[in-house]
Amino acid sequence: MEVALNKQNEILLASQPIYSKHKRLFAYELFFRHAENISAAEYGEEMATTDVLVNMCTGLSDHLDNNHRPVFVNFPADILYSDVSLPIAPENIIIELPAGLQVDKQTLDAVQKFKSEGFRFSLDSYNFAPCYDSLLEVIDYVKVDALAEQNENTQEKFNRVAKRSVVWVAERVETEAQYQKFLDLGFALFQGYFIAEPLQIEGQSLKQKAKICANTLESISHADIDIDKLCQIVAQNPYLATQLLKIINSPACALQRTISSLKEAIIYLGLGTVKNWIIMLSMLHDSSAKEGTGRVVLTRAKACEEYASTTVFTTPEKAFLVGLLSGVNLLFGIDNELFLKHSSLHEEITSAVLLRKGFLGQVLDEIIRTEHAIMQNPSSLKRDDDGFIGSFYLATNWVEKALNSISD
Repeated sequence: MEVALNKQNEILLASQPIYSKHKRLFAYELFFRHAENISAAEYGEEMATTDVLVNMCTGLSDHLDNNHRPVFVNFPADILYSDVSLPIAPENIIIELPAGLQVDKQTLDAVQKFKSEGFRFSLDSYNFAPCYDSLLEVIDYVKVDALAEQNENTQEKFNRVAKRSVVWVAERVETEAQYQKFLDLGFALFQGYFIAEPLQIEGQSLKQKAKICANTLESISHADIDIDKLCQIVAQNPYLATQLLKIINSPACALQRTISSLKEAIIYLGLGTVKNWIIMLSMLHDSSAKEGTGRVVLTRAKACEEYASTTVFTTPEKAFLVGLLSGVNLLFGIDNELFLKHSSLHEEITSAVLLRKGFLGQVLDEIIRTEHAIMQNPSSLKRDDDGFIGSFYLATNWVEKALNSISD
């Protein structure tokens, strides 16, 4: 039975606009926010930055979907010095280095590594100290705290570095006098309560495990993927590789010989079938749902496939995928639309899952009706071997064999 999905929005992050001296919107800075008012320091700076990046990339909200400006995101030293590869287009993000960062060879090398990939950098709360001089040679933006620079010698300190080829940003600008002061100094960008307050962004978040599964779906869903590319993707995930061979050699497939490689499996079973099993295994592995929930979703998918195999209007592989994706909300507790937003699936698939459109959508709708009816009162249904009920019972037997094979 379908479980009710709580579609209430959650707090994803906060966003504060940054404007040019000509009062044009230039960018946003994104801030960590937590529903229980936990600060980034309490949560952990590295985890907070990760949350911001994940929600920025995968969150479903009108603000994020319609934002086409670069964003400043705070990076703690631990992430800067790691070998992390950011799954974000460099033109969309400006990496903001924290105030008090120790500038040494490790820092400069890390900055240069990211810059070689096209990323830009900003230094937060610059205090004009000479220890940052070497960093100013390689970064792109420098933020100066307007509240911290209210004495008379700001002009003198600024003159020493004013000719550096960086863009100067006045942050924490809270009064018109502060704005005018830094405008007169030659600053190009402005941020603070005088300009605009941070906006709390609400929406729905694609959680990390669902994101991993979505990435798998995305990587194998391209129409031009070939056998060698699919084998390469699976080889990078030992779980998928071993479990896939288990299920292929199980009674669920009833092959006449033992299959020892993914390439053999694809040749015997077809590219579409093996792709569907990869998605199925990924969803089961990355979901935190109970086994019974996974069984419901797999039975639904296989029932769609069984029924489609009796018609000429679609392929069994497409029907299986539609049934599988319709259970994303059950497996991950997130909206199907949010999950599918990050895939490159054909509209025929997504419209069937989300809107029950087309022949595939009709099949899915009937299979879910059958699923509910059997769960509520199985004895009242008359089995029709060529119809939806017959397809559902065939699917139940197949799923039992498949799950037994991968639990050994």
